[in-house]
Parts: sequence; structure tokens; C-alpha cells
Amino acid sequence: MHQSYSILEFAKIKEMLLPFAKTEAGKSLISSIDDFIPKSELDESLKKVDEAMMLILRYGQMPIFNLADIDPYLVLVTKGGCLTIEQLVRISSLIECEQEVKKFLFPKEFTKLNEIIIHLKDISPLKKEIERVISPNLEIYDEASNELRLIRRDIRRREKEMEKTLSTLIEQNQEFLTTKVLTLKNGHYVLPVNISYKNKVKGIIQDVSNSGMTAFIEPESIVSINNILMSLKNDEKEEIMRILKELSTYVDSFRNDLSEANRAIGELDFIQAKALFGNSKGCHIASISSDKSIILKQAKHPLLDVAHVVPNDFLLNSGERVIIISGPNAGGKTVALKTLGLLSYMHQCGLPIPVEEGSSLPYFTHIYVDIGDSQSISDNLSTFSGHIKNISSILNVAGGNDLVLLDEVGTGTSPKEGEAIAYAVVISLLKKHCYALISSHFEGLKAYALNEKEVRNASMLFDEFDLTPTYVLKMGLPGESYGLEVAKRFGLPEETLQIAREYVKKDVSPSITDAIKKLSEEIKEAEKIKANNLKVAAEQEEKENKLDRYAKTLEGKEARLNEKYTQEKEELLKKYKEELDEMIESLKKEGTKIGEIKKAKEMFDEVEEDEKFNDSLSVGDWVDVPSFYVSGKLVNLKGNKATIITEEGLTIETTKERIKKGDEPIIKKKRMESQKNIDHIEESLPLELNILGYRAEEGKEAIINYLDRCRVKGYKRVRIIHGFGTGALRKVTTEYLSSHKEFVEKFEPAGPGEGGGGATIVYLK
Repeated sequence: MHQSYSILEFAKIKEMLLPFAKTEAGKSLISSIDDFIPKSELDESLKKVDEAMMLILRYGQMPIFNLADIDPYLVLVTKGGCLTIEQLVRISSLIECEQEVKKFLFPKEFTKLNEIIIHLKDISPLKKEIERVISPNLEIYDEASNELRLIRRDIRRREKEMEKTLSTLIEQNQEFLTTKVLTLKNGHYVLPVNISYKNKVKGIIQDVSNSGMTAFIEPESIVSINNILMSLKNDEKEEIMRILKELSTYVDSFRNDLSEANRAIGELDFIQAKALFGNSKGCHIASISSDKSIILKQAKHPLLDVAHVVPNDFLLNSGERVIIISGPNAGGKTVALKTLGLLSYMHQCGLPIPVEEGSSLPYFTHIYVDIGDSQSISDNLSTFSGHIKNISSILNVAGGNDLVLLDEVGTGTSPKEGEAIAYAVVISLLKKHCYALISSHFEGLKAYALNEKEVRNASMLFDEFDLTPTYVLKMGLPGESYGLEVAKRFGLPEETLQIAREYVKKDVSPSITDAIKKLSEEIKEAEKIKANNLKVAAEQEEKENKLDRYAKTLEGKEARLNEKYTQEKEELLKKYKEELDEMIESLKKEGTKIGEIKKAKEMFDEVEEDEKFNDSLSVGDWVDVPSFYVSGKLVNLKGNKATIITEEGLTIETTKERIKKGDEPIIKKKRMESQKNIDHIEESLPLELNILGYRAEEGKEAIINYLDRCRVKGYKRVRIIHGFGTGALRKVTTEYLSSHKEFVEKFEPAGPGEGGGGATIVYLK
């Protein structure tokens, strides 16, 4: 386990992950996360989680059940042991889960996840056998074996005989009984007799009530029946054990396949848990940087409240490997160090991290941390001594592929000596080519960073007007401690403050102060330009995304229309050819000359060619394209080339002779308004469509358009309101949904609270 594990509180990340896992195997994998994934395997592991995050957003979670880890059961059957009913049912549940997950993943494009489960062998025969023997309420079916069926038949017959006999005995002895309810004691049917009359009923006393007022007597007349029943029940138990042993042996024949299925489902559950955690925290997968650069965009500490934590950027590369963070106390320096450390640790354990897309991290062999109070009473170490001991250990082992995080290095001794130690530590880390983030208040260290190209300043910004920290990390700018300002805020007398100010003026180098002010002004100006550029870029990206979504919608429509038109055309040609063949055969029989037959054949061959037209056309005309079975507006006409845009927005390019003039369609205002502003529709697509008042064809068209957009959005459940009326709109809705099972999972009438029979609930794939 890494030294940084406890300091960075990685155990709390594991605690946050556990609730997202559903299987014992998945939870076990989470609990075992301690060390980094090997560098050779990390990229593959991250890609699997990335696929799972995308899968969940598009299609929902994988159908993984709450499953037990069956490996101990497989060890038991290997040794010849017998499984219980509950254990066998858990094995059946695993097989069912594997089948459902395969079915869920197989048609989708997530290759990394498919590779985990697709190679598993078919173990459904075992599931069928378990379900043949064990009922859903965890009982063995009578038909599990012929012997068990006969035994249970005899038991039922004897029990009826017993009930009949007992009923008679109750009537005969009712004056001696405390209750007329049949009772079972020690496996024997008994009469509850008042203790005062126990000698009135002949039989064996099987038990006495706690109060001592009732004796439970087994009458002599049913002793033999009771004995037969007990014998039959023992036979039943033995037969059940024989069946379970036989079933356990059958499980053993699938041992390797079951173990593989258990491992695969556990791994998928583990991956899905990481993905669900990532989606819940707004995380992304950071890539592994090939140039060893650290680029974390809008990074947040995952253990802090996401709604209130201030995100920060971290930028380091091989040219600037050491960063000195300065700024006020309680300004967020320690949190910044822990954020970089913990996110790096999570990344190398294959987890998504709370950063924006485009972030990347190198692979660190070790992450060394010295943060917090290192005082040790048992080792007789002061805080300063404790820190120096830790730093010494780090400097002895750290190398070029390591990340080092040091908090307030050099504090705890005289400022001059502390600054010298801090400076020496930075020089040593540079010589070892480590990546390092170091927090410090030392002015000399800030000045060194201004002049050393491999070291960079950064600061936690401070609101000088409110005298409060902002927790914003600013790269490239050294920060001030603002100790005097904070002291003033908390009531230090003005006279004392003035003495302190005079002392600081004597001690501070003017060159350092001037350099900091100049840098601060330049960075603020650059930030304004950067913010404006980012705003423009974001607006442009949003516009491009809208256009891309609409283009994909139109592409889908065009593909479906082309498929429909091609199919209808092929059916029409097939029909014409069949009629042609029949006519030729008829002509042959009637002795028609071969020339006439050829002429007839040529006449029908023209059916395969598109019909040609010679209408006078102008741009803006509404036209029909019979060969494509569409209508639209002519928007471009150059020579023989024509471009038409359909009502649905599809662009069709064809030749002039294949189109003819048509009539402009009558479109209701309601439909025009629903298509007027595509950008608005795409941004606020509702979860229901109201087609009340539409004609049947208009309603169908509205359904097509709406469901197309829902599929682009990734919606899974929507409602179509069609009302009752004549039933035409409901019929159109049902017919369209029934004929498009390629993307409609199922549909059903809405519940009483959602419109009942006047609405239909649609579940999309």
C-alpha cells in the first residue's frame, strides 16, 4: 500500500464506491483497491470505465442483480459437498444475470465491455434443471423425482386421515379441551387437554404448556398414524437431500464455466460501480499523457461538497516540474496539494476523476506526501522534526517518475533557516527530476521561482476588500500571505499593526514586491482576454452541437425513407415482372410471333426505368418525385440537375426529367409552430407529445418527428396523448409503434394518473 493512501484519505473514496456495487464479487474488488494498476494495464482499465459511463448515459445501467459470490459454493461441490436450496437458487440467479447482461450488451457498440462476457459458455441447462427442481418460493417441487411425488402423495393421504380422526376425537372430548384447534408437538398431532382432565383422554403426553394448564396428549388411536407420518416425512427429507446432492454434482460439472461467469459479472459490476460514481460526481476519464504533462481542468476535491468546492486548474510539464504555491493561511493551499495527490491516486487505480474533459496525467511510480501534523510523542519528535524526517525519507527514494507533495516545507524553525531548508529541498527535487507541488510562505522561494525556468509560482487568491480567501489557484503568480490584513480583521490593535508594518517594510526586498505587482497586473489582463475567448468558443461550440444533432436526425430520417422507397420500388418491379412473365407465357401459347413477344418485353422493361417528365419548372415550385415517392420544394435548378427539400427537411438531388409539378401541401399552423424553431425544440424536448386535434396522417407525422428527436436525446420513456375520440389517433399510434420494434422496446396504455386509455406510454430501446 502506498504511503500516501492514508494521508490522502483514499479509503473514503472506496467507501463512496461501495454502495454502487450490487454483487459480492464487485464489492470485494472495490475493497481490494489499494495499489496502483500496472502501467501496462491502466489504459485498458480506464477505457472500460469510459465505455460504462457512456453506456449508462445512453442506455441505462447493465441488468446486474444483487448476487452472492458463488466461489465458496464451487469449492464445496468440488469436495463432494451438498448445496442448500438457497445456494442453488443464487447460482441460478447468477446464470440469469449473465444471460441478461449478454443480451443487453451484445447489440451495442461497447467492445471493451462485450469482451468481458461474450466468450462465456452457455450454462443455461443448469439454470433450467435448478428451476425444474426448486420453486420460486424455495421449495422442492413434487415432480423433482418420481419417488418424492409418491412420498408426498402418501403424506397428504395420511394427513387427511389424521385430520378426520382428530376431528372426531375433538368432538368426543371437547369438554376436556382448552381449545378446539389442532396442534402439532414434537412432530406429533396432539389434543390440547385441560390439565385437570388429562386422565380422561387416553394417550401419550407429548408436552405441557408454559402455564401448566394444558397437557398436549397424543391419543392412542392416532399413534400408529402419527408414526407412519413421521416415517414418511423422514423419507421425504432423505429424498430431498438425495435430489440436492444430485443437483450439486451437476453444478460441479459446470464448475469452471460458473467461476468464469462469476468473475465476469463481478468485474462488470466493479466497472459499472466506478462509472456510476463518476457520473454522480460529474467526473471524466483523464488520459495518460505521453509527454508526462499534468493537465487537470477544473479539478475538484472529491471528498468535499461538489456544490460548494471551488474548481482549479493544475498545469505542470517536463519544463516546469516544480510549483511553489503561496497565499494566505486557510486559503486552500493544503486542499490544492491533496486534490492533485488524490486525483492522481484515483486515476492510477482506474477511477474517473472530477475534472473537465481534456484532462491528462502521467503515470507516477510513487506519490510521496508530507502534509499535516507530523508530531510524534512516542518518537519524541516535534512538528518540525517530524516533517524533516518525512522529507528526508522522500529525498532518499524519490525519482523522475514520482510526484512529491510537501505542505509548508521548512516551517517550525527560524524563518531564515526554514527558508534555506525549503530552498535546498526544491534544488534536490529538481536534481531528481520529480514532479512536485510545494506550499510555502517564504519570499525567497517565490523569488527563486521567478528566475528558475523549471520552477513556477502559483498562488491562492485573496479578496483584498472582504479580507477573505477565494480558494482559487492562480498559476504563474506568487501570492502574499496577507497576515497583517487578517490580523486587523480579527482585532489586533492598530498601534501593534503599525509597528508590524514598519518592520515588514525594512525586511522585504523592493524588487520582489515590484515583480509580484507587475506579474499580477499582466495576469489579470490576460485573464480578461482568456475569459472573453472562452465565452465566444463556448457559444460557437453550442451552435455546432445543435447543428450536429439536427443533422443526425435528418440523416436518420433520410435513411429510413430511402429504405422504404427502395423496398416499395422493388416490390412494384417484382409484381410487374411476374405479370410480364405470365403475359409472355400466354402469348407463346397463343402462337404469337417472336417479334411481338420481344416488343411486349421491351415495353414492360421500361417499367424498370424511372418515368420521365417535361414540365416547365422554376425555383420555388412545389414538385413531386415519383421515383422517390416524395414531394417538396424545388430550391435549385442548374441545367438538368435539380435540388428538392422535402417537408421533413431532407435534401434530394435528382435530374429535371424525374420531377413534375405538384400542389403545395396544406400544413396546419400547429405543425408549423412545432417545427419553426429547431434549436428551441432540441434544447427543451418534453417527455410527452400531445396530438389531440390532429388528423390521422398529421398525427402520425408528428409521432415520427417526436420519436426521432427522443432517440437522439436518449429518452427511455415518453407519453403520447391521443385522446379517445373516434379512435383514429390511437390506431395510428398503435400501428406505428407496432411496426418499429427496432427502436420501440414496448408500449402500453397509460395509468389512471397519466391519462388512462387516452394516452400511450412508449419505452424506447
